[in-house]
Amino acid sequence: MRHHYLRLFLLLFIANISYAQQYSEQLESTVNKQTRSLLKDKAIKAVSVGVYYKGETYRYYFGQLSDNKPATLNDSSVYEIASVSKTMLGFLAAKAVLEGKINLEDEVQNYLDKPYPNLSFDGEPIRIKHLLANTSGLPHFMPESLDGIFERLSPEVPTDFYKAEAAVTKADFWQALEVFEMTQKPGTRFYYSNAGAELMSYILENVYGKSLDELLQDELFQICDMELSGIKMTAEMQVNAVEGYWMSNSEPSPYFANTLWAGGAGVKSNLLAMTNYLEFLMESDDPVVAESRQELFHDGRTTRLGYFWRIWKDKYGTSYNHHGGSPGMQNWVYLYPDQDFAITIFTNHSGPKTPGKLKRVVDKILKELSR
Repeated sequence: MRHHYLRLFLLLFIANISYAQQYSEQLESTVNKQTRSLLKDKAIKAVSVGVYYKGETYRYYFGQLSDNKPATLNDSSVYEIASVSKTMLGFLAAKAVLEGKINLEDEVQNYLDKPYPNLSFDGEPIRIKHLLANTSGLPHFMPESLDGIFERLSPEVPTDFYKAEAAVTKADFWQALEVFEMTQKPGTRFYYSNAGAELMSYILENVYGKSLDELLQDELFQICDMELSGIKMTAEMQVNAVEGYWMSNSEPSPYFANTLWAGGAGVKSNLLAMTNYLEFLMESDDPVVAESRQELFHDGRTTRLGYFWRIWKDKYGTSYNHHGGSPGMQNWVYLYPDQDFAITIFTNHSGPKTPGKLKRVVDKILKELSR
């Protein structure tokens, strides 16, 4: 009888290895096919793809950094993840909610150091949940001198934005907040707001008494083993920093200056760290992860919003995604819990069509794996 159980165990063990190899081979074939098709686009020089699939993580690197620098990407290559930083900010906010540091229904005004009577409309104040779901009514950028630069689509966009951002101080932010005039009732309409993310970053720093970078290191990066990750670039991160390019520019773009709190777009990371992040989000039973996926806003049609996550429901089940873009880099993160699949994809090219190109690769990979 004992030998029977041993034999059964060995058969199951071998079967699991066989299935794992099958998944790995199918995934590698699919990622190679779809990503190499993307690289036929002359504007795209390099792509990195990180995948969580059926309990395992995988990393793939394609192309070269630039025509002048044929070096390839690796596990230490550091990217700006830009607005994907907001998913991490959302994690910290969810943790603060569960710890009783903040409440979703709290008025933002409660956490500011002086009255801002303008932060309400028709008697409805901006609340914590409105910042998290991008329904506060705050503008895209604050001060608004930063707005509209990307829309120019000119070669000067990277340097123009960097100069404008580098000149902004926290005092400028508070002054802009003080004179801002609300034009919509909070909680009624989605409007993407980096200003709202910056305000949420300030609130978290205030309630925890730590910088946002320290909070991320202590509460997320150490837990997920996300080395070479952070808002402030260390010397090692700087050495491994990827150069990114705007549209057809031959000169690399400067990274964001991050002169405010940087929760909206300030994190830099690498593919190894980001696949560890995916694994944590897909496998952890931490109640903070579950809380961060709670739906905070639904407009009755297709827009569903969580703690900065965009929530989508279709034939693949409920999924969560976020895009990040800087003047030199673009990336997406997608979580498909019902498919046991998550993916992050990076390129060191940025332009108005780049997000759509990356998204189509993700869509095709998921479609092939779901057959």
